[in-house]
Amino acid sequence: MQAWSVAGALAAEGRYGEAEALLRAVLQARPALAEAHSDLGLVQQRLGRLDQAEACYRRALQLEPALPAVHYNLGTLLRQQERLEEAILAFRQALALRPDYPQALNNLGNCLRRTGALAEAREALEKALALQPGLLEAHYNLAALKTYREGDPQIPALLGLERRLAGLPELSRIRYWFTRGKMLEDTRQFDQAFAAYQAGNALEKRRTPWDEAAEIRLHEALRARFTRAWFASRPPLPPEPGPIPVFIVGMPRSGTSLLEQVLASCAGVHGAGELPFLGEVLREAAGGSPLPDALASATPEDLRALGRRYLDRLRQVAPAGATHVTDKMPGNFVHAGLIPLLLPGARIIHAMRDPMDSCLSCFTRHFQEGHLGYTYDLALLGRTYVRYITMMGHWQDALPPDRILDVRYEALVEDLEGQTRRLLAYLGLAWDPACLAFHENRRAVRTASAAQVQRPLYRSSVARWKAFEGHLGPLMEQVGDYR
Repeated sequence: MQAWSVAGALAAEGRYGEAEALLRAVLQARPALAEAHSDLGLVQQRLGRLDQAEACYRRALQLEPALPAVHYNLGTLLRQQERLEEAILAFRQALALRPDYPQALNNLGNCLRRTGALAEAREALEKALALQPGLLEAHYNLAALKTYREGDPQIPALLGLERRLAGLPELSRIRYWFTRGKMLEDTRQFDQAFAAYQAGNALEKRRTPWDEAAEIRLHEALRARFTRAWFASRPPLPPEPGPIPVFIVGMPRSGTSLLEQVLASCAGVHGAGELPFLGEVLREAAGGSPLPDALASATPEDLRALGRRYLDRLRQVAPAGATHVTDKMPGNFVHAGLIPLLLPGARIIHAMRDPMDSCLSCFTRHFQEGHLGYTYDLALLGRTYVRYITMMGHWQDALPPDRILDVRYEALVEDLEGQTRRLLAYLGLAWDPACLAFHENRRAVRTASAAQVQRPLYRSSVARWKAFEGHLGPLMEQVGDYR
């Protein structure tokens, strides 16, 4: 067995240090061996040394440009770093060298989906499954882009994967159950669909713990510190020059992506997606202290400096000429009342939806690993919803009445033009009919709603929960009084 093959076997067993040492020894003797550079890149990637991994892959391609697996490995690294356009080029190069490469087609389709090229993404994923019908990742990525119908040949291929589940990694098993749930729901087998979603959620719940007690403490501390009287005692600050930040907050799956897509279709508005900047700035301000204590004692100058930090980061993602930039991180609702302190010119839009629908939509969606750990249990989801709506009620009571605009998903679906005119008026923007054709906007949407916002407005998601009503008792028990 070749030495670099031994190194590959060691890496497969998680013995990365031994694999790295062996590969470096091989390369010392044979520095022009492209395969060894590529394998060393894989080891470095597993160890989280992404810059070193990229250097290894690129060195391998300098030595042997016609190795499709190395282009593929480079693509996976670039995708991991969210360098999606570069990843797409790498996967295309792999496919130019090897057209029958289902893994490359799957990863190409996933990247295309996340950049908004949905038709091309679906084509790539369909090709991957034509080559390898049992490729679970391609089924998982494709499910968000299609509606399953009776007689779809992909249905038996997907169902047949259940026989292999015991031998698959836990993440693959989770993805199988969520994909199966989507397929069964599309074909109106609601009881079986819920059982599949439940199985996926139960597995993910073990992997993604959620500190509910810490969340409760934070909410209570924020409400105790930042009262109506406290806000009234703060001197108003003038807004900073530059694009106006527009925060879209709410529970996940409450229509935040739809709102952003509508607004981003208006001239002058840039949809920046889910930005981490507000949380980053607030954590920096706290410096390890409890956030409510740190901000309550901050001077107006301190707060203004924090706002400038946010704006500096916002300008880095905003194109020249943008008058408004949306930040649709839903979890910013926790700090919504603090936004006017840091950013006096900012606007806050509160996306609201029937909690049964928004919470069910969370429960049937597998989110990015390690995120939103409260979504994998119905009772916990319901308690989280109650804390969210209580927090928003506090901010709306503590702030002047014009600081937060509530927009209901159901109202937007029923009267798109009327609600859009209301939104634009709140933002100080002129009417733009392009907002009504939001689905024609091909901007990249990198959230779970990417496929939905590139379709014309539809009403099938309203009261979706009723199809699963018999299974949703733990959720209804928590949120029934808040509908």
